[in-house]
Parts: sequence; C-alpha cells; structure tokens
Amino acid sequence: MDGVPPVPDAILEAKQLGLDIRGHQSRVVTADMLREADLILVMERGQKEALQIEFPAYRQKVALLTEVAEENPHDIADPMENPQNAEVGSEICSLIQAGFEKICARAIGNSEQR
Repeated sequence: MDGVPPVPDAILEAKQLGLDIRGHQSRVVTADMLREADLILVMERGQKEALQIEFPAYRQKVALLTEVAEENPHDIADPMENPQNAEVGSEICSLIQAGFEKICARAIGNSEQR
C-alpha cells in the first residue's frame, strides 16, 4: 500500500542506528521502479517470488539480501508480521556492512546487462 508510515518500533530502532525514518512512507512497487533499479533486495522468499512472478522481465534483478550479502539464502522475518523480530534493523545493517562489496558487484553486474 502507498503512504503507510513506519511503525513506532521501527522509528525507534532506526534512531538507535542514527537514522531518521519518520518521513518515510511505503510505496507500491511498479515496473518503472524495477526498470530503474540495478538490484532489488528483499527480506523474504515470498517477496522475491511475488516480484519475479508479477514482473518477469526483471526477475534477474530481484534477490534476497541474505542471498547476496552472505551467500546463505534465508528469510529475514518482517517485524510487521513477527513482532518477536523487533531488531531487524540491526540484522539488515550487519548484512549490508558484511556484504557491501558483493551487493555492489551484483548491482554493477546487473547494470552492465541492461
């Protein structure tokens, strides 16, 4: 859905990581977004599958964050659906830091294929 703000727990966790996401709002994914992106990283296999089915032309751009960052594909539970995983922001930051070079290489590889 468009226009959904972050939940208070996400705002608090982001603040602890030095980020201000209060102005962020959700957006519906469109073909234009995917066309412009070099890499689309998602948290869950279901998200990956849904995007690949709905937008087959961009299926090679869609990957799990864990698949690219650590080459160990597994889901990162969405705290909106699983409140026990309230510290998902820290997990995502760690994955991005550890896999930054791999993420960049994958994005560059995708952009070169356009």
